[in-house]
Amino acid sequence: MSWFRPSPVVPVRAIGPSKPKLRVLYVLDHYPELSESYIQTEIRILGEEYEIFIVSAQGGKVVPNPEGYPFTELSNFNKLVKLVREVRPQVMHTHVLCDAKLLARLSDATGIPFTIRGHSCSQADVPRYIHDLHQHLNDDRCLGLVILPYTREVLTTEGKVRPEKMTSVPPVLDFGRFYDRSPNQDGVMNLGPCLAKKKMTDFIDVAARFPGRKFSLYPLGHMIKELKAHNRRCGSPVIVEDPKPHSAIPAEYKRHNWLLYTGCFRTATLGWPMSIVEAKAAGVVVCVANVRKDIKEYVSESGYVYNTLDEAAEIISSQPPAAMREAAFDHASSMDLRKYKHLLTDLWHSAGRT
Repeated sequence: MSWFRPSPVVPVRAIGPSKPKLRVLYVLDHYPELSESYIQTEIRILGEEYEIFIVSAQGGKVVPNPEGYPFTELSNFNKLVKLVREVRPQVMHTHVLCDAKLLARLSDATGIPFTIRGHSCSQADVPRYIHDLHQHLNDDRCLGLVILPYTREVLTTEGKVRPEKMTSVPPVLDFGRFYDRSPNQDGVMNLGPCLAKKKMTDFIDVAARFPGRKFSLYPLGHMIKELKAHNRRCGSPVIVEDPKPHSAIPAEYKRHNWLLYTGCFRTATLGWPMSIVEAKAAGVVVCVANVRKDIKEYVSESGYVYNTLDEAAEIISSQPPAAMREAAFDHASSMDLRKYKHLLTDLWHSAGRT
């Protein structure tokens, strides 16, 4: 059985006896999946201060993250209970709202409270499980949820979760890993899981309007065969890159000065991708599909949204404005995980006071 005990990014020699670290058990579904970079980032940064253990129900099955930390693959509930008792964490934590029932059962069996960081809960596509969330989240075994701002309303109305249980936090990044004010090369990029809601074929269709210009696509798993076939039918205007580890992505951002993040206007279930602020930190100006009313709130005035492919093509046809690039740096800086991490860790430390 292998556990992850992360070392500090910058080792510091303690003066005097060191304090024991609070122990946190991450109970995850697909770790280490390459597309779930937000989980990897959180573990890496919080691992500087906390003793973290990881259990994953399935492991990375689509595109495993080669930089993932050691974990135990386990899905049997009775064995999970045994594992929790062996690890003796002060708190359990997960990243998927639908795992609230599992965490509540584990909490009932072991007495260990839990927290959840939510990532997707679209008002346009309310998951079936959301109507039962209040059964697991409104009592003391759940210390709280850290959620995206646009999910609060649907969790309150459809999920019947008490407002005081929720803390709204925007998508957060390791700003220092991506921050780079040096000049970017000319080029347009897109990246992320290759899912219908991302409509990456739109990226190819826009690229076909700019023969000879560099368009790079970094899709992960799922519908890649179909995507490559569409690219061939359009004359291969896009370079379809192989999966790259998250540590290599900052350099890929610097090879481009535009991020054209596509989405399906019909389903309108695109969330708030973390890559938007990663790109901004690297000096890339973003242009995002305006599929929902709250997308502009996230993109802010330091980026563009588009409503048609004609509009997207017009926006990226010119060099990104220098003022927009400067504003993007500031916006990304405000989304640094280190500025927001206490909103989660304060919940963890409250475990001893319940």
